[in-house]
Amino acid sequence: GGWNTKIPLTGTWLTQIIHTVRLSHEALSALEIPNDLLQVIQDLLLDLRMHCLLVTLQHTAEDVKRLPEKEDWIVDNEGITSLPAQFEQCMVQMLQSLKEPMDCKPGEVNVFQLELAQNKACELCVGIMKVFINCLEQLSTKTDGDIDTSHLSVDMASPDLFGSVHEDFSPSSEQRLLIILSNCQYLERHTFLNLAEHLEKHGFTTAEKITRVSIEAVRQLDERLLESYIEKKSDPIVGSLEPGIYAGYFDWKDCLLPTGV
Repeated sequence: GGWNTKIPLTGTWLTQIIHTVRLSHEALSALEIPNDLLQVIQDLLLDLRMHCLLVTLQHTAEDVKRLPEKEDWIVDNEGITSLPAQFEQCMVQMLQSLKEPMDCKPGEVNVFQLELAQNKACELCVGIMKVFINCLEQLSTKTDGDIDTSHLSVDMASPDLFGSVHEDFSPSSEQRLLIILSNCQYLERHTFLNLAEHLEKHGFTTAEKITRVSIEAVRQLDERLLESYIEKKSDPIVGSLEPGIYAGYFDWKDCLLPTGV
């Protein structure tokens, strides 16, 4: 009765299906069935493995979109929150879940050697990285009312701007920018490089390209956020100086033309 539902299968379900089809293939191979008939099962396995790869990457992107909900704005001694680590953990778990379906059994094709699979996997992985970078940008621009940090507080008199956590703390817009800037730096210098190693370890042949594009994207965000932070800090200074600049109502049009030059 459940076959009429159109709920897409998850990577976990597809992995189980692949496991079952492999067992069936092994059992049929022992019966000395003609190879052309067994090839049909091999083709099915390849399609299932390819589909499992793409579905898992797509679902991971959706999981990453929800990571900002877990941002608690608690800064550790490296100046970052737990969000980069949560993102890395999410990616590592995804790669581990792909290990069984992507492993090549006797007679199977390496999915990552197929150009179509390479291109789609690269595109989706870059998409996941950019989804997370976009999440950071959204967090940096949220207003105080958009952020649920009622369980946090900071001692503003402390020399460590984010050092003391108490109750009823909501980071200011400047604090949020600094925190996200710090997270961006950590992504570029650590997280993306760590993920590159994991991607290569799990057979992703385009790991270098994924890393290069991701680092470029996070650098662009870093530049935008730094410009925004400088603007926020300079606006009050400009505002205090501007009245004095025009206090004497000086106008260049009223000046005498220079002579003897």
